[in-house]
Amino acid sequence: MQSDSTRTGMSMTGVAVLAACACGTSAGLGRLSTSFGAASATAQIHPFFVGAGGLFILAGLWQSGVLVRALALLGVSLLLISEILTPPMSLHGETHLSAVQIGGLIASLAAAVALVAAFFRAYRTQNPSASLTAMSGAAMATGCNCCLVTMGMTGTLHALLPDQMWVSQTLTVYIAAASLMAIGLFRLRGVVPATMAVIGQAFLYYWLELPYSSLPAITAHGVNVNFVIKYPMMLAGALLVMSAFAFAYREEEIKNLVPNRVPSSAFGD
Repeated sequence: MQSDSTRTGMSMTGVAVLAACACGTSAGLGRLSTSFGAASATAQIHPFFVGAGGLFILAGLWQSGVLVRALALLGVSLLLISEILTPPMSLHGETHLSAVQIGGLIASLAAAVALVAAFFRAYRTQNPSASLTAMSGAAMATGCNCCLVTMGMTGTLHALLPDQMWVSQTLTVYIAAASLMAIGLFRLRGVVPATMAVIGQAFLYYWLELPYSSLPAITAHGVNVNFVIKYPMMLAGALLVMSAFAFAYREEEIKNLVPNRVPSSAFGD
């Protein structure tokens, strides 16, 4: 039981690490390392966050079957490939994308499909359409309009609809994502997990958009490192979203149809 609880917590923590946009933090770490003489760019640091989230996901899902394992590995690999082809913060509103950039956006979207499929098979319920709806929303909100799946969506939409600036905004995707999560989780387990997901996503977005100038100035080696405040807050919001999923699946009673994959002690409850 405890082993299942640990695996559940690890897989959902991995999603939270990916969902909490690390672009600003990566840029800040790059400036800090450069101040010590080791020049680093966002594109060099951000993949470590993706790798960390991916390792949590793989560790949590590894014993859920061969197909789940393969899908999770494919999803994480595609995310890392997308990081190489279309690095975070690299689009800058372009409408004419290169073949490589298009390949990166496609890879990030394909990664979302693979990861949703992995979680869908690992955490099955009596209401699969509700589960798929909620998971799709969580996938959409992985990153922001400058990285990962969210960038894959906004970058593609902006290229297709260059005159409709609203489609390339993080807020647009987050509203759609939060709506899907709320609908799916409400259908699974009612108002509590749905509300948790919406509050968590709103909290994440608030800290994502909060200007660094509004934060206390924390200086290290002549560099403002107040990103040490911002990223943990975004991660806290993402963890609340994932806790909503844990709550919903924990309370979902599976009778005769499928095994119960989420233990009652998920997230230590």
